[in-house]
Amino acid sequence: ADPSVAAAAGYAGAPKTGANQVLTVVEGATGDITSSLLQAVDSDNDTLQRQYRITTATAFGSVNLNGVPQGVGSTFTQKDSDDGKLTYVHNGSENFADHFDFVVSDGVLATPSSRFDILVTPTNDAPTVVAPAGPVNIDSAAGANNPVGAFVVADAELTTLSPGETDFVQVT
Repeated sequence: ADPSVAAAAGYAGAPKTGANQVLTVVEGATGDITSSLLQAVDSDNDTLQRQYRITTATAFGSVNLNGVPQGVGSTFTQKDSDDGKLTYVHNGSENFADHFDFVVSDGVLATPSSRFDILVTPTNDAPTVVAPAGPVNIDSAAGANNPVGAFVVADAELTTLSPGETDFVQVT
């Protein structure tokens, strides 16, 4: 919009981002996007009139408004953030950085696109074990005579072994 037209119409100007801080959340958990992390200011509009519109969605979680996932084109207000209604839910993946892009509008003027960054603190996930269906028959005292296949052990944090590194599975 042409600022001179907006000024002639009695508007003080476009909203500005007052706070845009990084949210830190634990892997697989939820973090609150509060006004101390994300805040738009506009002297001639209240918190309900300052509308955020998501222009790029998160890739490894969701931005939720009142528990409902929001996507590209979704809007929320500064009041929603002020009232604690806005959260980010990480999807539990082994991806530890996420973001969403947004613009803020006061109904007449809008900010340039901005990015809200999210850092995810990794956790040590438990390994998973998939066993064969049914019983495994062991009928010899010699281990070589009792091959047991179809067990799969996976650990998301253990993607590759370095030379000389070993890993083991203990069955009790």
